[in-house]
Amino acid sequence: MEGTNAQYWGMMEFEAKRWMARLVENPDDFAFSLEDMCSKVMAKLTWDDDSLSVPLTPSAWGLLTQMSPAGPITNVLTPLWDWVPEPINPWKLRERKRHDTQQAFFMENFLRTRELMKTGKQGPCYTRTYIETAAKSNISGDYEASCVLGMLALVGIFTVAGPLYYFLIAMVHHPEWQRKCQEEIDTVCRGLPPTINDMPSLPILRACIKETMRWKPTVPTGEHVVPTFETGTNQV
Repeated sequence: MEGTNAQYWGMMEFEAKRWMARLVENPDDFAFSLEDMCSKVMAKLTWDDDSLSVPLTPSAWGLLTQMSPAGPITNVLTPLWDWVPEPINPWKLRERKRHDTQQAFFMENFLRTRELMKTGKQGPCYTRTYIETAAKSNISGDYEASCVLGMLALVGIFTVAGPLYYFLIAMVHHPEWQRKCQEEIDTVCRGLPPTINDMPSLPILRACIKETMRWKPTVPTGEHVVPTFETGTNQV
């Protein structure tokens, strides 16, 4: 495990620095640049190519929209999905096109990785690790493997970007805690961005991150609760 993690050491910190530079240049574009940062991380981890974030993010949005109650009306009026014949069913036709385009994207990246491995030009990534150990896997063939790896890349975007959105919102609504976090970072990091190694020395920042995750978890985990930044109770 330590050897595997070492292959990706510093990748997320690099993308975080790149995102902060973009944020300074264009703060109004924070939402897109935040999604793109997460997408770059996942594209790099999955295929060792951060440029794939350009098609990866809209592909993720397409799937998310298709799954959402706010997406196709068939997600709410489910009988329509089967009642309308497929040749004239606009929802099935649209979804088939989206699915086929997405799967072709996944397969293209999978096959490219394999070809680069043959020439020794492929860097460490999840796809390379799978191909090297495919004989030990329960995954049945390239099609399934490309989909598994592609979905891994997709779900890593919004499950990370979502909590980061809410952390920014929490800091805007609770500037006193933003100041405390900044003072702690300035003291511990001495003018440099915080890294994973600094986290044990940043209890206030850790507590605010954990409180954000409790307040707005990535997936529903129970009764809605209000943030407690202002009271200083529990985590903070």
